[in-house]
Amino acid sequence: MKDSADQMALTLAKATWQNQQIPVISNTIAEAVSDSSKWADLLERQLASSVRWTESMKVLGEVPEIELAFEFGSGEVLTGLMKRINKELPSMGINDSATVAAAKERIN
Repeated sequence: MKDSADQMALTLAKATWQNQQIPVISNTIAEAVSDSSKWADLLERQLASSVRWTESMKVLGEVPEIELAFEFGSGEVLTGLMKRINKELPSMGINDSATVAAAKERIN
């Protein structure tokens, strides 16, 4: 994966990054990140680093702006894990047009 990470670093170095209004949780370092200058390095590291899933989900629940977590994809494994790790933060899976509609209802 190191070769892939090196190639990705070259591509990421060309990207323009903007700070987010809501922090994004980096599962490489298990921290909320808003500083755009960190993204290229974190994304490169993610290719070859261990994921700190449990710690990241705990941090996710500590960010005041985050009131609902979404899992995008065909399953709901991560949503189930989230419910065990952080019972306070609601979460839902999004995998088709019906669940997209349900998510829109929950956030409006």
